[in-house]
Amino acid sequence: MKKNYDKASSVRRLEPKDLALILLLTDGNKLFARWRGSYRVLRWCENNNYELLINERKAMLHMNSLRKYNEGESNMNHVETVNVIISDELDIQAELADEADSQDKQQGNNKFHIGEQLTPEQHAVMEGLLEHTRTFLQSPLTART
Repeated sequence: MKKNYDKASSVRRLEPKDLALILLLTDGNKLFARWRGSYRVLRWCENNNYELLINERKAMLHMNSLRKYNEGESNMNHVETVNVIISDELDIQAELADEADSQDKQQGNNKFHIGEQLTPEQHAVMEGLLEHTRTFLQSPLTART
């Protein structure tokens, strides 16, 4: 059984000085987890853990919550499957989530976050759709159940 699993698995490794993204979980739903970064990898540690430099602090994170950041990657259609182990023991995730919340507040009190990978034209179209939806849902003519 293990041999069958190992056929499809791959070894992921980061090297010192590589840039990495960190998977940040949200309080409400695991499906809304976001990748933040990029942060510098300082060294590899035992059990597939890595030490990263995050906001002038060192943090140790497991490879399952990391992804290598490739600078200048232009192919946004590429999808990579990543296995994730979720751990509530990482204090650094709370700090990064607070940082993300403060960035969201600076961008406005929207309930929606528009991805940074969109072009300015796509971003404007999404903003228009969201504004239209807000206007429609706030209309007194909208049926309520």
